[in-house]
Amino acid sequence: MMPFSDAVTYMQREAQDTTTTGLTFLKLMYNMGYLEILSQFGRQQTEIESTTDLVAAQRGYQVPSDCLWPKTLELVDGTTITPLLEIADDKAWSLMKSGNIQGRPTHFHFRPRFGVGGGILELGPIPSSSDYDLRMFYEAADKSLSKDDYTTGTLAITTGSANVTGSGTTFAADMVGRYLRLTADATDRLWYRVKTVTDSTHIVLENVYEGPTISGGAFAIAEMPALPPDMHILPAYYSLMHWWSTKKNAEKTKQFTEWYQLGMRRAKKVHSMVVRDGIVNQEMPSMPFEPYPFYFPTSITSRAYGN
Repeated sequence: MMPFSDAVTYMQREAQDTTTTGLTFLKLMYNMGYLEILSQFGRQQTEIESTTDLVAAQRGYQVPSDCLWPKTLELVDGTTITPLLEIADDKAWSLMKSGNIQGRPTHFHFRPRFGVGGGILELGPIPSSSDYDLRMFYEAADKSLSKDDYTTGTLAITTGSANVTGSGTTFAADMVGRYLRLTADATDRLWYRVKTVTDSTHIVLENVYEGPTISGGAFAIAEMPALPPDMHILPAYYSLMHWWSTKKNAEKTKQFTEWYQLGMRRAKKVHSMVVRDGIVNQEMPSMPFEPYPFYFPTSITSRAYGN
């Protein structure tokens, strides 16, 4: 696996430039390459769940800003859970909602905000009661990578536990979704994704720690591209391809262009076969792109949106 910090080191070495200006360009193009790869690949989603209370007589609701597209919507009425049916066609939806009928919602329509997120979700019939809850599973936008590794302090963790206790640490909420690895020789040195940050000295991992119990261990918390490990180098190739193009170095440009294109062809071939249903999105749906699993806010913000 290649965390973002290692990719930065690699890019600076291959670009033969360690200036701040050069670093800014390399990071920018790395993330542009990352987005291009995400636009061509899909894989099984870790469904992100979001729940909100519905408002009586309110049809429209703004979804979280990271929501690209809702996958499944469920109306929760006490102990009764009913899937809502999507009406994707704008004209069909306009006809359905023209009567402004209120009742128990059975259908929905989503108006995306391409490139921004946080689109509008409309329900039909208009909710007649505030007793209804709406539960949504959605595909979320991935974030650009930008953070240096966090290594301040030490950690204590017990074998078979997901709870991590820091000493001299200042864990922050934006570390959710990053990856933690204990770096001491006596540990398993595997990466574990951060599930929650309780406070500045306590975090919870997605999976239990399987290495030997340790106290006072060195560690790193790093950003990682949400790609199969053998593809982690590809955004760096993309960045260096553009770097050497701006330097008018045809030989280097050709080298990294070929490596990037070869890596993409190999990835499409390999991962369309080794993962259930493949990570390759053979037929792109009518949405910006298929994203990768990550952790995001878990609430839909109600917003008065008219009828």
